[in-house]
Formats: sequence, C-alpha cells, structure tokens
Amino acid sequence: MNDKDIILKFSERRRKNYERLYNAKMRRALNEQFATLAAAIEPDNYMVVLNPQNTLFLDRYVSAAPVAKVFESLYSTVGSDFARQEYNRLSSKSVKYSAEDSWRARMRDYAATEAGKRISSITRSSRKIALDIIREVLVESTNEGLGAIETAANIRRALVAESVPMNQWRALRIARTEVMTASNVGTYEGAKELEKTEGVTLEKFWIAAHDDRTRDTHIDAEQQSPIALDDKFLVGDYEMACPGDPAGGAEEVINCRCTMATEVKGFN
Repeated sequence: MNDKDIILKFSERRRKNYERLYNAKMRRALNEQFATLAAAIEPDNYMVVLNPQNTLFLDRYVSAAPVAKVFESLYSTVGSDFARQEYNRLSSKSVKYSAEDSWRARMRDYAATEAGKRISSITRSSRKIALDIIREVLVESTNEGLGAIETAANIRRALVAESVPMNQWRALRIARTEVMTASNVGTYEGAKELEKTEGVTLEKFWIAAHDDRTRDTHIDAEQQSPIALDDKFLVGDYEMACPGDPAGGAEEVINCRCTMATEVKGFN
C-alpha cells in the first residue's frame, strides 16, 4: 500500500478532533461518578461502603451509566464517520454512498458488547479509587479524633477534590484509546459495506506510527499486511481484527496510534 503514510496522517488529524471532544465528555462522566457518590455519603452510611460483602452501595452510586453514555456517542459518531470515509474512498461510483443509520446502530452495538468490558473496567477503577480516598480520610479522621459528621463531610470533599485531577489524565487516555478503536472498527464496517454493495473482495493493512513509542508487536503486525478483511493479525500473544481490538488486551491497546486501511483485491 503506497499511500499508507498519507492515510495514517489523515486519520491522525481526524482522530485528534474527536479526542478533544470526547476527552471533555469523558472527564465530565468520570467526575459525575465521584460527585454522585459524594452526594450520597452520610454520617450513618460511609462505613457500609467499606464492607467488602456489601457492594450494592458502590454499585448504585458509582454507576457505569455516565461512561456508557459517552461510549455510545463516541462509537456511533466516530465509527460511522470513518465507515463512510472508507467506503467512499474505495468506491468506484461517482455518487457516494452513506448507510449512516446502519453504521451508527452497529457501532452502538459494538460499544455495548465488544467495548462493554472497557466500560466495566473503567467503572471498577473509579470504585477502587473512591474506596482508597475514603480509607485515607478515615485514617486521618481517626488520628484527629473526628466524629461521624465531620468525617462524612471530609469524605464528600475528598471524593470530589482528589478525583478531579486523576480524572483529567484518565479521561485523556480513555478518549485516545476509544477514538482509535472506534475509527478502526468503523473503517472495517465501511469496507464490509463496500464488499456487499459493489461485489468486491478487500484486504486490510495494519499501519503503525513509526517512532520510539511504537510497540514492536505493532510493527510486526504491519509487516503481516495485507491479510483478508475477516482474518486476524497476530499481535504479541493476541489475535486482533484491527488496531484497538478489545481482544488485544490493555498492553496492546492503550495509547495505540495505529490505523487500519483497506484496499480492493478483486471482484466476486
């Protein structure tokens, strides 16, 4: 693929705009998780949060819903954009095609299923951070001899004050990773649509960003290109359909900057 550098740079520019948008949205979602928990803390209930046998309190007040809402928006918006772009880039027809509703629906489903494990993981991390903050406040309150009312007030303040700076870097990392995944899955969806509507056979390419931050496993995946559209790249210990594929595990996905592109191989 001779124009892979052009495709990579073009994809990076488009993804940067989405990263800024969804970094802000994800930061608000994460902050909402902690603010909701903080508002629920009372002098007579904060010890319940620390009981490992009773997770209902945290499950209720550190909900996955705010994060899931951002994921749904991100995947449907970014994914359908990249699907449309890939389809139209390869289409031989002068009148370009858009299956916007179909792409959005498939990407929303992907966010809820394939990427759903990430939503759960992010929420578990929020709950763990919240527990650590509460335990820290309790130690300080015990050392200072504070009562339940003061302790609860300190927990509420700490949950908000300490989570905000952490959520800044968490949101940035999540936005980068999910925009990258959504863009590549969207590219795949656009390619599949082209195979169906124009009767062509496509092959796909893994395009790595070559610098000192690039994983060796991703350079190796690039060297496996091209492969059939529905085949998998062997990336380290994982089989991945594209960069960002949740099947790759955190070590092959977080902060990845690779791009997938496709090319017409022949006609059916």
